[in-house]
Amino acid sequence: MCLLHFDDEERHFMPRVWALYDDPELVVTFERVMATITPEEREYGFAHMTEALDPIELEELRIRMPAAAS
Repeated sequence: MCLLHFDDEERHFMPRVWALYDDPELVVTFERVMATITPEEREYGFAHMTEALDPIELEELRIRMPAAAS
């Protein structure tokens, strides 16, 4: 089901979003959405997302995380 959802989103929804909004508008919107997510929700989501990474991707993420925080 997820793959069908993602496929539909990429073929129909995202092209429409990109046609209607420029990058700065999308960045502001993303920041507004992320500001509503609690630290607990963020940790929960991050824990599940990292489970999908292979060991190389996970190590690359761990290396980049300190750089993103500074």
